[in-house]
Amino acid sequence: MKLLVLGAGVVGKHIARTAADMPVFGGITVADRLPGRAANLAAEVGGTGVAVDATDQAALVTLMEQADLVVSAIGPATRFGVSTLRAAIRARRTFVDITDDPHPTLDMLKLDAEARAAGVTAIIGTGASPGVSNLLAVAAGRALDRVDRLLTGWGSGGEESGDDDEPGDGANAALQHWVEQCSGAIPALVDGRIADVPPLRRVVVDYPGLGPVTGRTVGHPEPVTLARRFPELREAFNVMNFSDFVFDGLEAAAAAVNAGASPAEGARILAARFGEDASLADRFGALARLAFQGMRDALAPKLWLPPLWALAEGERDGRPARIGASLNGYVPGGTGRMTGVPCALIAGLLATGAANPGPGVHSVETAVDPDRFFAALAPYLRDSEGRVVTDPVALVRDAGPGHEAVAAE
Repeated sequence: MKLLVLGAGVVGKHIARTAADMPVFGGITVADRLPGRAANLAAEVGGTGVAVDATDQAALVTLMEQADLVVSAIGPATRFGVSTLRAAIRARRTFVDITDDPHPTLDMLKLDAEARAAGVTAIIGTGASPGVSNLLAVAAGRALDRVDRLLTGWGSGGEESGDDDEPGDGANAALQHWVEQCSGAIPALVDGRIADVPPLRRVVVDYPGLGPVTGRTVGHPEPVTLARRFPELREAFNVMNFSDFVFDGLEAAAAAVNAGASPAEGARILAARFGEDASLADRFGALARLAFQGMRDALAPKLWLPPLWALAEGERDGRPARIGASLNGYVPGGTGRMTGVPCALIAGLLATGAANPGPGVHSVETAVDPDRFFAALAPYLRDSEGRVVTDPVALVRDAGPGHEAVAAE
């Protein structure tokens, strides 16, 4: 099967590298706006590199028609999500992407009828969050008889020294996107309906085995898609878990954007809080806040949620119940690889027929079997000592008072 990877940046390179190890893909074409970057990655994976202008629909359709399956890592989704999916529908090609913005997600799902009419299968939001997080939510939710509330989340797990991603335009774009999803209003599921709510709202996460942990809401697709898998769902949020020092910077950046600054300027404000470009006053202020946070954590140590997790709340055997699901390890190599590997694996499941939701535009939780996905992900996971993980998902449930937890059946 011929694979087309759109984008050779921080995520696209990991999609191509992972797909290159899959026998189902007999040829890989890498397309990027920068011909040199496309050529370099293509040479690495034994494929063909081409230049593409993602704003040129006709050229994009022509390029897609030369492949069997298209995976898009082009961003931002607010600009390219809908248009790239439309091109795939016009080309009548199977489509996978990593859209991580709730607004284009909703707009892309509206193309379901067009995709069905064209016989096109599309799965969107197939990275870490959304993607892995949605399938963790399914793993947790299906252990209950009724699901009332679903929280998905991500964070540092207490490690906030950065990751292995390369700096540059991709990192800057990610920072700007983060600020965008922490400002204005964000869609979430409230009282069974999608509604706009403020971002950075405090949410108490009562995760089995940990007890109450306070996180903050952020704009992500999971809250607007999970009810497609659990129709009885009443509430869903995506929650970040970082130190108050990080949240302090996000609040400052979001406040600037809400007051009229551009998201790019908000991203610069956030970066200045932690980077070498900060003014002397900002550096002293940041150090003072960090010292205060450190003293507070020493007096009352902060509880950290897993880096990627889901929490289902509802009913089991006639009683209120909570089930937590998290990865039993991590994918080394930074957020780019943590996003690109799951995306490539889902493309592989589609290519082999192990995932076959049929024509239409699908979110991950309605299109991919969690057991098959996590079995495919397991070889890429490592535990804290760098060993390969054999049991990829940790499910825990409440076992009584005191926030005790036991493995969920």
